[in-house]
Amino acid sequence: MANEDPYNTSNSDNYAYQDGSSNNYGTCAIGTNTTLGAFKGMIRFPSVPINQGVTVNYALLYFYASNVGSSGTMKTKCYGIAEDNTGILTGDPWSRAVTTAVTTIHDTRPNQGAYEDYIVTSQVNEILARGGWSNGNAMAFKIQDDTSDTNVWISDPSS
Repeated sequence: MANEDPYNTSNSDNYAYQDGSSNNYGTCAIGTNTTLGAFKGMIRFPSVPINQGVTVNYALLYFYASNVGSSGTMKTKCYGIAEDNTGILTGDPWSRAVTTAVTTIHDTRPNQGAYEDYIVTSQVNEILARGGWSNGNAMAFKIQDDTSDTNVWISDPSS
């Protein structure tokens, strides 16, 4: 896989978000909502064609802002899921261990139709360095609110 090849995921089992204690699947949301509270989202990429121990030079996670809340500062943290082969996002995936690597963003909420970009190189390399990682395994990322301004959120309901 070349450095600039996009890797997409399309199965609704690969997207989840939680508002308060309610789990939702087939979409992903991050930020904070006046009614529903803080959102945390997960995105899973199945069948990643990278061998164990390979060092990735650059990895970028684009989060599409299909729907947006109010304008303001969105504050989020993005972790990798510290698993050798992350299973589909059903049940309660929020207690899964996360990487020590984290990307913190405090930025103006993107406009509808734009992207929030997370550099996840350290998270990807931490997962690839795991002894149980194999070419074709799945990896996932959790993005959680970090005290965003009130009603500042983005979501992508279309897997």
